Amino acid sequence: MRSGTEFSDIAWDGVGKVLDTPGFWIVYVGRMPATVIPRELMSAEDIETLRDFMVNRGLLQTG
Repeated sequence: MRSGTEFSDIAWDGVGKVLDTPGFWIVYVGRMPATVIPRELMSAEDIETLRDFMVNRGLLQTG
């Protein structure tokens, strides 16, 4: 994930859960929140693709 001058690299195999909130997803590695993915910066198609991916991996939880 890249944002301005910051860069973060998280392997999906290390993700324990993703909390689904109204405006963004919170990605957890273990019990710690590792990053936030804001949906407002994504296309509707990308949102659907990423949501389906996370659901299929059993990661997505409603918050």
